[in-house]
Amino acid sequence: MKNIIDRNAPTPLYVQVKNILREQILNEEFGIGAQLPTEADLCEKHNISRITAKRALDDLAISGFIRRIQGKGTFVSKKLLNTDEVAGFSKSIRQYGLTPSSQILSIETIESDDNLRKIFILPPDDTQGFTAIKRLLFVEDRPASVITSIFPDSLGKRIIEYKLENVSLYDLIKRILGRPVIWSESILTTVIPGPDTIKLLRISPGSPHFHNRQISYVSGDVPVELGLGIFSADIFQWRSRMMLPGFEMRADNKEVDIFTAQG
Repeated sequence: MKNIIDRNAPTPLYVQVKNILREQILNEEFGIGAQLPTEADLCEKHNISRITAKRALDDLAISGFIRRIQGKGTFVSKKLLNTDEVAGFSKSIRQYGLTPSSQILSIETIESDDNLRKIFILPPDDTQGFTAIKRLLFVEDRPASVITSIFPDSLGKRIIEYKLENVSLYDLIKRILGRPVIWSESILTTVIPGPDTIKLLRISPGSPHFHNRQISYVSGDVPVELGLGIFSADIFQWRSRMMLPGFEMRADNKEVDIFTAQG
């Protein structure tokens, strides 16, 4: 990605600045803990307003890439665990010392529509179809999630050439494109699954579970997968932690001011 903004592009300026900084962080031009340019520096470099610079940095802070510390500056988050590859289902489960597996439920071709073209940033007149791969995912042989992964046919047709049982789709994307998935954006809601999903996940009828809508991107902010999944609340939980700026948690779960603590 070029480190300059395009004033003729339809993408808002703050999004362009945010994307430039995020790409620099992922490429380790700014390492973990490094201080980023100030709002004033960004204004001067890109000839933008202070409001535009502030919104770009605020968005990065919300997504967890940076920490904004009043009176001290903006820093790359120390909690950014991986700077070149996000963890898919298989890798995430293995990190907990558990064994993941998967079963292919269906592979279908679906027609293009305005919504999918918008998600994958395709021209309005693009006529290629999409490949939908529906899988049942297991944790220690226990049904855990039903996920439908949707890819543009240009990628999806290549993915289905491989054996897909017990395979990480993120690994296949990296193998095919030569680029890993480096970030994703999710919307998490609750849902009462239908009869088919209840049977697959072996869950109680009428019980609430997690629905996750996720778009995954490779470098250059290119969307490659739309994932629509239902996760069993009997197995998964989502936890978030919020702290006042300038503090982080120690191993004993006691907060500590990271700028004044010694030792």
